[in-house]
Amino acid sequence: MTAPTLADVLRADAATVAGAAADLLAAAA
Repeated sequence: MTAPTLADVLRADAATVAGAAADLLAAAA
């Protein structure tokens, strides 16, 4: 298994942040 590239890590972090933001918006709605 190869180590994730920086782009892969950033993409995963962005997806996590986007998911958390969506959860917060859904909770506030």
